[in-house]
Amino acid sequence: LGIVDTAPGIGDMQGGSPRVLMPGDENGNVRRRTVQLSVEQWKLLARDFEANTCHIVLGNTAGWLSSGELAKTAGLSPGSVRRALKALDAAGLAELSGGRARSPLAHQYWEAPPFLPRLVGINASLRRHVERWIEAGKPAVVIPPVTARLTQTNVEGYARHLSEAVNLAAVYGDEEPTGDSAVYLVRGQVFKIFPR
Repeated sequence: LGIVDTAPGIGDMQGGSPRVLMPGDENGNVRRRTVQLSVEQWKLLARDFEANTCHIVLGNTAGWLSSGELAKTAGLSPGSVRRALKALDAAGLAELSGGRARSPLAHQYWEAPPFLPRLVGINASLRRHVERWIEAGKPAVVIPPVTARLTQTNVEGYARHLSEAVNLAAVYGDEEPTGDSAVYLVRGQVFKIFPR
């Protein structure tokens, strides 16, 4: 379904999990479906753009995809997909069978390891992957910006709500590949444009 991000400035700086409450999920079923990726898994995804891309496509797809289908969907060469799948399989992030692959983490939320200073480089690399996906993609929905004068405390409070709204995109997720389905990247950002 996606990544539950515990990025600095949003949520617990010690890496605690944010409370993601989906409509009708007052009992915390989403939390029970959350998987924390290991630091080693995170390092693989950070250093290997193709592996990370395949991981995202597989994790947002129910069932098996052939390596050819995965290459076409991800916009990668068949050779790079085969190499990426081997790396993902070795890291426990993919299952392979007869030229097909699937994610053991489909239908789950992937949580980043707790915030640690040694992961700053890894997180920066993952952000570069996101920027590459955005550059290659097309805006599907554009929400007009709003300007507001806020205190830092209010920005942080609002960021928690924005984070929950972004994570709610998974409620609308349909992991079955259909004629009109695609993998979307949903994110929210707040920019400080005038310091005073």
